[in-house]
Amino acid sequence: MPSNGFAVQVSPGKEGPVFFGDEIRGHVLSYTFFLKDAQARGFHRWFSISVVMRDKLFLLNSWPFLVENIQTLVSALQAKAAEVRTLCLFVWFSNHF
Repeated sequence: MPSNGFAVQVSPGKEGPVFFGDEIRGHVLSYTFFLKDAQARGFHRWFSISVVMRDKLFLLNSWPFLVENIQTLVSALQAKAAEVRTLCLFVWFSNHF
């Protein structure tokens, strides 16, 4: 792992929270998810929402609250992205066929 930053690997198809970090750089709760996107290669794009804290115990104790609320936000974003993607594809197909 590089000494000047975090090393994180995202596995495609794996949505959800992950915890990592250290005492020097801080601790991170990162929630990875994708949004449907008609213009993206593969028709979806990956994102992460990250919460960074120096206090490891506070972050771990906040885990249930943070994950629940991030999931609510992600669900809303995914629903809206699916609507937009459907509309974009409808417009594209209407103009090309």
